[in-house]
Amino acid sequence: MYHRILGNFEGLNFRIVEEGCAGLYPHAVFSSVREKWQYILAVDRAKKNRRGVWARGGYMVPKKWRRISKRIS
Repeated sequence: MYHRILGNFEGLNFRIVEEGCAGLYPHAVFSSVREKWQYILAVDRAKKNRRGVWARGGYMVPKKWRRISKRIS
């Protein structure tokens, strides 16, 4: 409508993973095996460098958290 670009989101998902702000969804679909390995390596680097959520030990997968919290309640 206004013919302007509001943002460039190309590569945003990868950048979020690379910065340690997200992990990988176990059932994620990638366009190629190469892309999948790029994401896996990005997560490994974030863990190794203790970036984002990995700075405090990481996070728990929601399915696992729900299972554990049910037992506690």
